[in-house]
Amino acid sequence: MKRFFFRLIAVSGLASMVLACGGTPRVYYNDLKTAFSTTPDVELTLDQVQSSSYDLLYVRVNDGPRVALTLAFLEHGQHKWVSADSAVLVLEQGRLVRSANFTTELNFVSNTHSDPLKQGPDQLAQAASWLRLVDWGMGASGYAMESGFREVKMETLQLFEQAIPTRVFVETVHLPDIDKSFQNYFWFDAQSGLLVKSEQQLTHQGPTLEFTYISPLARQLKMVIESPSP
Repeated sequence: MKRFFFRLIAVSGLASMVLACGGTPRVYYNDLKTAFSTTPDVELTLDQVQSSSYDLLYVRVNDGPRVALTLAFLEHGQHKWVSADSAVLVLEQGRLVRSANFTTELNFVSNTHSDPLKQGPDQLAQAASWLRLVDWGMGASGYAMESGFREVKMETLQLFEQAIPTRVFVETVHLPDIDKSFQNYFWFDAQSGLLVKSEQQLTHQGPTLEFTYISPLARQLKMVIESPSP
């Protein structure tokens, strides 16, 4: 397997996140080699995430350490996350739709408005499917991708010292032009339908990126905590 590196914005505890005036975080930039498995995972508190003026995202590449990214831009419904060395990951409602300056570059995904992921777990449970064309770097363009979704299990995630019951879905992606397949996984909050976590690949050859959507989850938990008891 090709060894690759992805330098990310590391945020680790109070030493790495200092809340400036108005709650704006100062993020210290470190270079992390994702293949360096002894680097500890980033662990932010619920208060840190809720106090941040910027959305935060946990990211893990393959079996590397979990790190955190700060949202750089929100344009046309796409969240653009930028690393310390200018690598870019673009997510559209949780779906990875573009990457740049990364080991594998995803330049374009068509038909994103029809992605069943946007409709939530109930839609995915109805034997949802999705067809799109993708362009990668190095002239690999116009490849068809066909996806089918199915719910596979319930699983409880531990985040912010909270037990989050989730519905887990697997997306089987087939590339008919080259007869290759791979799978993505999505964890939805069992009560609200909020997308909490995903594991996604850019191609059948990887790498696998794990995303934990900690800012939306922190906002949801804040609403639950503040809501009056019946």
